[in-house]
Amino acid sequence: MEFLDCNVHYGVPAQHTPLMPVPTVDALRKEMQRAGVSGAVVRRDEVYWEGVGIGNRMVAQDIAPYDELFGLWAILPPHTHEVPEPEDMLGEMKRHKIVGWFCWPELHRYVFRDFAMGKWFRLAEEHRVPIFLGQGSGVSLAELADVLEKHPELRVVWLGQGVWPDDRYIRPFLKEFPGFHLDLSRYMADGGLEELVEEYGPERLLYGSGFYDMYFGGGMLMIRHAQIPEGAKDLIAGGNLRRLMEEVVYD
Repeated sequence: MEFLDCNVHYGVPAQHTPLMPVPTVDALRKEMQRAGVSGAVVRRDEVYWEGVGIGNRMVAQDIAPYDELFGLWAILPPHTHEVPEPEDMLGEMKRHKIVGWFCWPELHRYVFRDFAMGKWFRLAEEHRVPIFLGQGSGVSLAELADVLEKHPELRVVWLGQGVWPDDRYIRPFLKEFPGFHLDLSRYMADGGLEELVEEYGPERLLYGSGFYDMYFGGGMLMIRHAQIPEGAKDLIAGGNLRRLMEEVVYD
């Protein structure tokens, strides 16, 4: 079974020292190899505090030599011209193995609304670029629903949930929005994975660890021992994420 992780960050944080720091891409790869994780979509902590442009460049440089690593770039409202313009972004992504965007309005101080980010949303719909966001990003599920109702083809990966099971929040999204994908890094409902697969299918559920805040093995254990078909396990462990990456249209 191939495990591809949709939710990994590393680097030097701004305000705290992690219990198990992972400051470099070499340290990250060592931990992945120890856990048996075949590949990952990654972002650097510096993008949160050092600057979006700097953090984006750092992750692109880090992953360039390694076939198993793919990057996410933070995006911002195009009005401030701090990242490549949306019409130029796809070519830059293709050159640097960037397979999606992530939005963190809480720290980057912008509004996750169509008037501010609509140019990105429309481009993401047209070119099948997944947008990663979730707990702590400053985007509520209600705000996300407003965006998805305006952009029904948008592909979103929702990273993590709260400390209590979030099925009452999450299941309507899986039912109503075909582009909504769920990272399972904090999904802790007893029997919940089996029910999600039975009701909605396995195609939009993704293995994620939340590394380095969490370890790779927890989600792997849940998927391996879930009472679901082996084919569903393969999709959740890595097949769904690989499909999302391969379906990005850069040209």
